[in-house]
Amino acid sequence: MSDECCPLTIRRPITRGIGPPPPERGKVMVVPSIDVQPNGDGLPGITALSHMVGALLTFGLVAAVAGVAIAAITWAIGSNSSNPHIAGRGKNGVLVAGAAALLIGAANTLVNFFNNAGAAIH
Repeated sequence: MSDECCPLTIRRPITRGIGPPPPERGKVMVVPSIDVQPNGDGLPGITALSHMVGALLTFGLVAAVAGVAIAAITWAIGSNSSNPHIAGRGKNGVLVAGAAALLIGAANTLVNFFNNAGAAIH
């Protein structure tokens, strides 16, 4: 193909010799062992941050309770007015608010589970 028919052809530069050379055959690359563990006193303000996260969890649970109440009211209004769309939206709202409360309540356990699962990988 000639350059005349394709004037916008992009040519890549040759990149041989750039970067580290590949390891020689038969040699094993040694990776240093790194062992860093989370600690509670590494940074100032960790206790204040944990109190703020606890307050956010409380706020999330209060919002989930409000969501259940509002969705239940919506469900009741939709059922009593023979409006299946509104009743269905209320049912979905109750389920979503309940799932949110479940996840908020299980947040510590979930994070600890995945932290332990990740720490077990060697």
